[in-house]
Amino acid sequence: MPTCRFAILEHTTDAGVHHDLLIEDPALAAEAEPADDPGDALTLWAVRIDPPPGAWLARQPLLLTPLPPHRARYLTYEGPLTAGRGSVRHLADGYAEVRCGPDEARHIRLTLDGPTLAIVVPQTVDDQPLRATVTAVNG
Repeated sequence: MPTCRFAILEHTTDAGVHHDLLIEDPALAAEAEPADDPGDALTLWAVRIDPPPGAWLARQPLLLTPLPPHRARYLTYEGPLTAGRGSVRHLADGYAEVRCGPDEARHIRLTLDGPTLAIVVPQTVDDQPLRATVTAVNG
């Protein structure tokens, strides 16, 4: 499986708090418009997840809301966002193993504080919430 950087952000807005999972996507990187600053390139696959990472195993299925591609800078950014979109706080980062299966589902393995999680995200259909499965795996 290819190894890609990931980050989990706590995103606070006027409407409340949710979490964003951002993962480098080599396919997006290949298609991205050239940018003067590499941090501006839209190379991150992103989904919104309401519960915090510590609750992901308890939520089955875990509902994910697809987001538009994000800029690479958000892998390390923490602070206010422009245009009244709130602010983000960096919760976790590292490297994830990602592969797309023959069914076009994304198979993601990432390690947080504690277990390594295997997350299977079904193919995106018309920006509808995705019903992902999350399991703890050994190593």
